[in-house]
This record gives sequence, C-alpha cells and structure tokens, in this order.
Amino acid sequence: MTFRIQNESHVYTQLDTMPQFKGDLYIYMQSKIIYPLRELEEGISGTVYVGFIVEKNGILDSIKIVQGVERGLDIAAIMAVKKMPKFIPGIKNGKAVRVQYSLPVNFVLR
Repeated sequence: MTFRIQNESHVYTQLDTMPQFKGDLYIYMQSKIIYPLRELEEGISGTVYVGFIVEKNGILDSIKIVQGVERGLDIAAIMAVKKMPKFIPGIKNGKAVRVQYSLPVNFVLR
C-alpha cells in the first residue's frame, strides 16, 4: 500500500474502491479535448499523463502534468480535466478518502 500521511490529509494511491467517473470517461474526454492546431498541423501525437487528487467530496484538486508530450497537447489535456465533474470518491475502510489519480490522455492523429 502506498500513501502519504499528514494528519487528516492522507493521499492514497491504493484503497478498497478507487474513485470513479460518473459516466463514460472515454466519451467525456473525446467531447472535451480540442486538438491544438499547431500540433495537428505538425503531426504531433502522444499520450499526456495528467495527475490530480480526487478529494473526499469528489472534487478534483492539484491538477498537473505528470508526463507531457508537447506544450499544446499538455495544455489541452489539463483544460479537459479541469472541466470534469465530480468523481465518486475513493473508499478506504468504509470512508471517503483523498486519492492520487493519474489519467492518460491520448492524442491520436488519423
């Protein structure tokens, strides 16, 4: 089990029930991602990893790039995640807890 202990601000990465997005996360991200024009024209693609904390109330906090690809793609991924509605919080020992979450955001050119 991996977690950070700081009084009531534990941030868990493994627990009984992971936080859940209400609905289809894949469809949501497709509808919110705007492929940056410069990266599109230059054929830049890849996977941006966005990290954040799902708070006890489901709100996302501390959103940041864990592993980026290109500035424009990184910004597009952050903007989409910032628009996300609340998650169903993670559960540890029957209680809602703060959870560290990492989301891969794929930018694919066809």
